Amino acid sequence: MKNYIKDVYKKIVEQSKKKFFFDVFFVPNKTDSLIEVFQLNLIVVLWYMKKKEFDQKDITLLISIFLKDLESLCFEIGEAESRIPRKMRKLTENFYGRLYSYSIQFDKIFEKKDCQLIKKLKSNFNEEKINYVKYSRYLQKNINYLCKTEKKDFQKLTFF
Repeated sequence: MKNYIKDVYKKIVEQSKKKFFFDVFFVPNKTDSLIEVFQLNLIVVLWYMKKKEFDQKDITLLISIFLKDLESLCFEIGEAESRIPRKMRKLTENFYGRLYSYSIQFDKIFEKKDCQLIKKLKSNFNEEKINYVKYSRYLQKNINYLCKTEKKDFQKLTFF
């Protein structure tokens, strides 16, 4: 397994645990919301990797690590073993749907076009209390930051 992909994955995990998601954006501290925050950070990185034409094997590896962690989470939260394959299928389908729809929005940000990012966030989180404007700004800043980041600097990747 490529170490730099594991390191990037760890950075995504650490970033997704930051308190500002809960204190500033008012994301509820519950499992579904935590997964959503993580997925968004992962999707930003995957979008960047696709944009910079990284090796597809590296992109697939990053997704595989995530899906394996997601399966472990299902066990940890007490999902019945017999229902995990069905649950994983649904979570995987949802992830790929989000990857596709957010990537379109991130492309629009990259191209400096109007996007529907806040609408997508509201649809996927489905929480009234979240400050979607601030969350959208966070994502846009990361997109703009990554657009300026060279492929060779990927291993040193940081978030805002």
